Amino acid sequence: MPHTPAARTEYPRPEFVGRDDELINFAEAARRAQITTGALSNWRRRHTDFPKVAKLDHSGPGRAQKFIPADEFDAYLARHQEGNRPRRHPAEVASQNLRYYTKRVQELEDREAALSEDVNAVGRPYDVMKLEKTRAALTTARALESEAVDRLTNLIF
Repeated sequence: MPHTPAARTEYPRPEFVGRDDELINFAEAARRAQITTGALSNWRRRHTDFPKVAKLDHSGPGRAQKFIPADEFDAYLARHQEGNRPRRHPAEVASQNLRYYTKRVQELEDREAALSEDVNAVGRPYDVMKLEKTRAALTTARALESEAVDRLTNLIF
């Protein structure tokens, strides 16, 4: 059985230890700004005044989930969106997210099928580990796809 690392949390900004209720993850920040998480990542790279990550949560597969202070993000957003380009309608953002997660689910289902064949044919431990990680990512992507459907439905109806 492959070893699964234990969940761990890091605080690059130690002043936020015990203040998790003041932090938001990147998905929530993107929702507040009515943009995609990809656009938010671009902002983080391009703008030196983007709030610094306060917490990293390594509980799931893949990359660590990043958290930033909500008040700092709201101030950043006010500085950068006042008078700037018009915001996209929330339904447009939700629709784009739904398309992305639907595509992601399909890609992961295809990967899962291919890895299942490899595991059944050869059964290498490495393939079993890749299959387990793919299934975990697929579960996450399906949940996010479902969340996008719900959000879009709520915005339309």
